[in-house]
Amino acid sequence: MSIEIRYGPQGRRQGRTGGMDVVVVTPVLDDWDSLAMWIDDLRCITTPSSTTTVVVVDDGSIQKIPPELLAQARSRGSCHVLQLKTNVGHQRAIAIGLAYVADAVHADWVAVMDADGEDPPSALASLLRTAEQNPDAIILATRGKRHEGWRFQTGYVAYRLAVRVGTGLHLNHGNFCVLPAHVVPRIVSMESVWNHFGATIELARDKKISVRVDRGHRYRGTSRMNTIALVNHGLAAMAALADRLFVRMLGLAAAALTMAMFALFFVVTVRTFTQSAIPGWATAAAGLAAVAALQAFTLVATTTFAVLMERRAIDPPLDTVFRQFIASIDKTS
Repeated sequence: MSIEIRYGPQGRRQGRTGGMDVVVVTPVLDDWDSLAMWIDDLRCITTPSSTTTVVVVDDGSIQKIPPELLAQARSRGSCHVLQLKTNVGHQRAIAIGLAYVADAVHADWVAVMDADGEDPPSALASLLRTAEQNPDAIILATRGKRHEGWRFQTGYVAYRLAVRVGTGLHLNHGNFCVLPAHVVPRIVSMESVWNHFGATIELARDKKISVRVDRGHRYRGTSRMNTIALVNHGLAAMAALADRLFVRMLGLAAAALTMAMFALFFVVTVRTFTQSAIPGWATAAAGLAAVAALQAFTLVATTTFAVLMERRAIDPPLDTVFRQFIASIDKTS
């Protein structure tokens, strides 16, 4: 179902005034209590010359959106609720929401954030002010103070380090950001957006500006981002950045192959032209060097073949097929 809400001062519904039209995309999975509190808190970003439309992506929730929340939404203004056919995951829900906005909702700016309170609605006002001053830039919320336990924070540092080493990118932001509306169609046409939204933003060639935002406290419950989810999130980032990862791996494999060939040449030289070789040493060393060279060559060949085969495949981009994942869109004014 879908309800369109426009927020005005004190939450009154209003039409477009010629000011700034902001669309906020947020994925939700059964966390309707938090969404109700988040909708209330969003009023802090409204001004007399701006309107805010909320697009809630219901990521296959077991519990459907409560009627009282719909009533609250009507009294505040409203939001589009896209009910997906099944749970596709946080990143893909964001991608579908953005594709829907690009296709069907007018906006000057498009914000992406969570509705659980960890992305504070008050911080959105700061991002939008920066966006107004930099109309062609993507405004990213980089994390300041965090509230998770030491285990999660250690895992998060390891995730960022793995991405940095594997791809060379400094992925120091999450999904919380503000995009110029003209950038959104290009973002949703990128193949990587289906796996990892944050990595896709890094791949976009648009100017980026970071704004430090302390992580907020959850309205209700606990985060679903546990160790397993964090590992999957990291793997999704690597999948989205596969081309960069491939280049790094190719370089490492080429270096290993070069070292193995150099070692083999050294062994043959010592055995042939000197008397220093211990009996049996040359055979064992040459064998090890040959095996290492063969493994490095095999790694280079197979990964190159896999990447080239993937580049041959032409899949329909998300912006042309996103409606296949939506069960219903019901617009009520």
